[in-house]
Amino acid sequence: MQDTERDEDGISEGGLCGTSEGGHRASDPQTDSKNGLFPDLCTKHPQDVVREVSKGGLLGLKLKFSRDELKSYTEYRKTELTRKSADWINRASNAFWRSTSGTISAKTLTDLRTKTLAKYECESSKSKVLTFAAAFLKYLAKIHLDMRFRSFELFLERPRRIKVRKNVTSRIVTKEDIERVLGHIHSAECSVSISRSRAEQYTAFTIFGALTGQRSMATMMKLTVGQLREALMASKPVLRVRPSQDKIRWNTTFLCTRKSLKQFNHF
Repeated sequence: MQDTERDEDGISEGGLCGTSEGGHRASDPQTDSKNGLFPDLCTKHPQDVVREVSKGGLLGLKLKFSRDELKSYTEYRKTELTRKSADWINRASNAFWRSTSGTISAKTLTDLRTKTLAKYECESSKSKVLTFAAAFLKYLAKIHLDMRFRSFELFLERPRRIKVRKNVTSRIVTKEDIERVLGHIHSAECSVSISRSRAEQYTAFTIFGALTGQRSMATMMKLTVGQLREALMASKPVLRVRPSQDKIRWNTTFLCTRKSLKQFNHF
């Protein structure tokens, strides 16, 4: 092969990184540093520096948090929730502390997951506890500026199950269920366990819920006397539920009988 032509200064036409007479390529610190040949010239940006994890990786890592941090987050989650929803937040918070006692690790979170799956049969209940735990890990990652907390969400994943489709869910309330409830109310009144006025209130509440299909704690308890009176005075007994009174924030309108409205108005 023909030797590379050189200029008067002995530099090849290919530039500073030409090929030497022995066939070896000359070094270029700017390009070779990218390939790791000059590690002393490679500088990392501070954001690219990863914290060293303890030996054993995630399985050996332990992170700490305080009881006050958990209490603060629990109160934050309960803001403007109904009593029933707030009760589930408290349950999940207590379960999280009993399993972790201030230490986030693979062992403590696996213990929480195992106990939750064994304690509850309802998928919704399992989801409420484990979802709270995962959300709290995100909260800790933000206030501690440590994204390692979020890595532990791996140990909170629920097992995948095949959903069975049912034409009628087991939670549906039937006519017989309503009759049974009214029968118990009547029996309690006859045995003087409750007063007549209280029995009328319970009866009206039950019948109104059965006819309208509204949620008792989430919607019906938020209705006002003015709304009922407005429905009674209308040409058609139509009761309008505001979005703020509905659990899923829908603006609902439903037709009721005047008898059920009058009974419920006494409640």
